Amino acid sequence: MEKDQTQNDSIQLTKEHIKAILMDIFVSGIDTGAITMIWAMTELVRKPTAMKKAQNEISCIMKKGKLTENDASKLKYLKMIIKETLRLHPPGRDPDIWNNPEDFIPERFIDNPIDLKGQHFELLPFGAGRRIFPGMNMGMAVLELALANLLYCFDWKLPSGMTEMDIDLEEEVSITVG
Repeated sequence: MEKDQTQNDSIQLTKEHIKAILMDIFVSGIDTGAITMIWAMTELVRKPTAMKKAQNEISCIMKKGKLTENDASKLKYLKMIIKETLRLHPPGRDPDIWNNPEDFIPERFIDNPIDLKGQHFELLPFGAGRRIFPGMNMGMAVLELALANLLYCFDWKLPSGMTEMDIDLEEEVSITVG
């Protein structure tokens, strides 16, 4: 960005700057959502009973093979799965806060007031305060709809001869550059 010396040191945004900013927003949103979905599906394949419970909930709510955002708000167990995925595989995690911190247990959020809006410091996958991720609501809606459709349309299982112990759960640090 360049400062315009003629107009009180104002900053001029060029078309290229705006394109770069928008690209950062889109790429960041797609990448993190995809990674979260991969972790959620990995955990569900490892816990077939949790997957079946989610599929049953989705089947009861989905009408005519179509899920709307209004329908997604009724998927309580799916929301617990997403919370548990974000708890287990967040950008930062403190295992001292949770019982059985390495285990995937969506039911830990039954009757638990913890949300993802930055009010509860045990779970901050989107940050908190004025630095909270502004696309959180859109990201959650996309994640809920995509995950619900994957679970509704397909029966997922490990390939023949593979066990849950064969799944690589090693996490890596990465950065997305748009």
